[in-house]
Amino acid sequence: MLEAGMKTDSKYYNGIRYILTVVTLVIQVKVQMKAEVLRPHIFLLVAGIFLLTAPVESFCGKQMPFGFFMEVFKKGQEDQIDKEVFEAMTQLKNLCIAQADFPLSGDYMIEQVMKFSQITKHAYSKMLVLWRLGDSESACEVFAVTLNTKMSRELSSIFLKLESMAPVEMAEHLNLYQSHIREERMTKHLRKQEMMSYVLYAPVIASAFAIMLNFMVVVIWLDTMELMQKI
Repeated sequence: MLEAGMKTDSKYYNGIRYILTVVTLVIQVKVQMKAEVLRPHIFLLVAGIFLLTAPVESFCGKQMPFGFFMEVFKKGQEDQIDKEVFEAMTQLKNLCIAQADFPLSGDYMIEQVMKFSQITKHAYSKMLVLWRLGDSESACEVFAVTLNTKMSRELSSIFLKLESMAPVEMAEHLNLYQSHIREERMTKHLRKQEMMSYVLYAPVIASAFAIMLNFMVVVIWLDTMELMQKI
């Protein structure tokens, strides 16, 4: 659950789940005993909800509701990380342009980017510690592993080349990669719009097909009735 960006763990979630289930069952027992009416379907419903909300991502190869929601939360967390990483690339590019006549300093660049980060701040902090110890390769690896997205891994490789490339060359490299990301996003957006158009037009096509089928059935039925009358 923590990997999905939620500020809780499975033990805490499970505890709340058990408490809510027990409280609901106790209330239902008291209410039904007082009303002298037995409604077993309510107990079955509570049991079903309890099982469906179990902190299990899959069962027998089938995705559970918990797994579906964790996937959604994780995707949202990854999107937020990638958004900050993309903004960090823009900041790095601007810094490279501003310091075109000076050699780039990795720890200075990381410090500047970290000032404007929120979700990714802890990853920059870990990287900065190792960088200042002189282990830039491990620093970049820790950054990539901590955030664990495609874009963050690309940014870690950029940091690794930071001090060995000229500022202007680094700015051009960042600009090219950002252009590639924009193209990918545009392609995904167009595909999504295409799928939405299919979904929207499907009922219209189905209705038209049903009308045509109904017309054909009526015509065939009338012809059949006419033939039967002539016999």
